[in-house]
Amino acid sequence: MDQHVDIDGRRRVRLVGQPVPSTDEWRPAVVGLVAAVVLFAATATAVLFLASRNADGQDELLRHQIRTLATAAAQAVDGDLHRAIHTAAQTGSPAYRLALEPLVRLHRASPDIQSLYTMVDVAGVGHYVLDTAADPILGAARARPAARVMQPSGRQDPALLAAVRAGRAFADVTPRSDDDGTYVTGAAPIHDAAGAFVGWLGVDFRLDYTAAPARAIRDATVLALAIGAALAVIIGLFVWRADTEVLAHKAALERMATTDPLTGAPNRRHFANLAAQELARLKRYGGSAALLMLDIDHFKRVNDEHGHAAGDRALRALSREVQAALREADNLGRLGGEEFAALLPETDLQGAIETAERLRTAAANLTVRGDGGFFKMTISVGVTLLWADDRRIDQALARADNALYRAKEAGRDRVEVEEPPVGVQTAAPSEPMVAAE
Repeated sequence: MDQHVDIDGRRRVRLVGQPVPSTDEWRPAVVGLVAAVVLFAATATAVLFLASRNADGQDELLRHQIRTLATAAAQAVDGDLHRAIHTAAQTGSPAYRLALEPLVRLHRASPDIQSLYTMVDVAGVGHYVLDTAADPILGAARARPAARVMQPSGRQDPALLAAVRAGRAFADVTPRSDDDGTYVTGAAPIHDAAGAFVGWLGVDFRLDYTAAPARAIRDATVLALAIGAALAVIIGLFVWRADTEVLAHKAALERMATTDPLTGAPNRRHFANLAAQELARLKRYGGSAALLMLDIDHFKRVNDEHGHAAGDRALRALSREVQAALREADNLGRLGGEEFAALLPETDLQGAIETAERLRTAAANLTVRGDGGFFKMTISVGVTLLWADDRRIDQALARADNALYRAKEAGRDRVEVEEPPVGVQTAAPSEPMVAAE
């Protein structure tokens, strides 16, 4: 007669005469199971703890990413041109398209962006100015039509308005929904060439953009619970890979926030920071430094006659040519539109003039391909020195801009100099360098 013995909840058959296993024979399996459970529990606890800790900082990291991207996009907007667009009739006008173009390029290159637009505040109510949905390709992916200039969008978040008016970027990671899907939003202030606030840029990111880190953490946790102790190695590799991707993404965001996307040169804000550092160095250690401001002559004519793509090629060609002609210690920045500036450390006025003439000649020798063939271009250059009496780098930029304006008025394709008045110190006395303790 057969007997049935219940082992681990399953019915098994044992023939008569065979001995029933003793508890000692099952002890290794029990101990192994307990050890596996304990190790599994320890691994799961560690993973869940790390996941919870990571979740605490996830929102703040996301806010940083959104603020950085919004700031980079806002810096691509020509503030002076943006200020001039203020009526519904200007929707789709040449000025509108020109102002919208850098935002369209950025939106097309960033699939995580759902909407990209600019706004102005009218009595606490946001009114649209630019909307990338006006682009046929981007607009085709949107359920809602593009907003017209000065189309109201409703009362704005007071925290957003307070942030952008104070010159700070803003991010809200609370999910929102509209006809185009669920998203989180960010904003950054737009300033004109004089630094005055003229509105803000708004950017909406698809929810998938914010959900990716959460999915990665969830998948890692599920995998850890599934394979127990063996997942320790996999978690290490995953964390290493995720951290590498975050660092690479952060580096890309920093690059976007400091670099002009068209020419690869430092953008206006980054260039101004570099120039301010050079002014501080000059005041501390003495020496001299020069500032050049250069501008493509008749650039609007280039766009009108040869196409905007040719205008972009002209900007890129000029940037490459100027950077190749400058020293390694010099810095070139794109201030906006067709305007560039070059910072020349340890350079006196005569050296700055010679450099400006060299750049002017190099630009005149460039040949650029346009829609209807090849064309030439010229530049005008304004030259000034950094003065020891300068309190802000904006003062030097304004002088270089004045000299550039005179070059334009005098017929273009020339160099003009803003010389210091009598008694103004253009070089601070040198001081001995003190070794760091």
